[in-house]
Amino acid sequence: RLVGSEMCIRDSVKAVDLSLTAAGGGCFGDGKYYVVDYTQNNYGELTSVTLKTYNPEGWTLISEKEIPQTSIPTTMTYNPVDNRIYGCFFNNETDKMGFGTMNKEDGTTEISKVLDVSITAMACDHNGTIYAISADGNLSRYDSTSGDFVKIGTTGLLPKYIQDATFDYDTKTLYWFAMTESPDEAGIYTVDTESGLATKVTAYATGEKELTGVFSMAPVYAPDVPGLVSNVDVAVNPATMTATIKFDMPSVTYGEQPLSGVLEYEVYVDGVKVGTGEANAGSQAGITANVEVGEH
Repeated sequence: RLVGSEMCIRDSVKAVDLSLTAAGGGCFGDGKYYVVDYTQNNYGELTSVTLKTYNPEGWTLISEKEIPQTSIPTTMTYNPVDNRIYGCFFNNETDKMGFGTMNKEDGTTEISKVLDVSITAMACDHNGTIYAISADGNLSRYDSTSGDFVKIGTTGLLPKYIQDATFDYDTKTLYWFAMTESPDEAGIYTVDTESGLATKVTAYATGEKELTGVFSMAPVYAPDVPGLVSNVDVAVNPATMTATIKFDMPSVTYGEQPLSGVLEYEVYVDGVKVGTGEANAGSQAGITANVEVGEH
């Protein structure tokens, strides 16, 4: 929205299925959204457990299948490398939780590791590496070779109840939608995958929340695709009704290899192309575009 020289971006939220509770979590992958939903009676007994599959294009229901009670996860994630669903599930043989995979067709699970501490939030990066935030507040990385979770460090928070995490594949950032022991700490955090430390992005505007099944629809790109631009700056001139948009061209590829040479760029406002240009990798570029008062 352009008001004088102030510019801000505003998004809106739209419900797509008010009947869906996603109590068991969900994940997006392979162009589909998978969610585990369950219902209980007044005595807390499970009455149904279902695996629902949606097409995010219009949010139409593709399938709905009854699945075993042991398939209810505390959290689940989609691995874009092997195209499998991973999660923290109830173990058939013990009273502990287990890490494993869920069959996308029938919802059955295969436990590969019994956990001493359950996982409250799990997410997979673009390389297929799974990260887990456990109930004790630690961030760990799954080592597929040894089959063990390797502790990275503490997030600095203590999880409570159900919650979730996801990677934004555009920025390769791990976001945690945290529900904590302290209501004042609940909110959206980024988590450093090298140290485990969580940094608050924002608190929930209306108090603590339990969010499950969160995801980013950003795709996993080919390794040689240019990386993101950075240091984007927008300066609006109300007198001339123009906006000067500057940014730094990427210096590495999505696969984090050095990038060189001349790159082409396009700038869009409200989905309409307002400028194009060329610039060397790593250099500053930009355009000046005409703007109108209003939301953009």
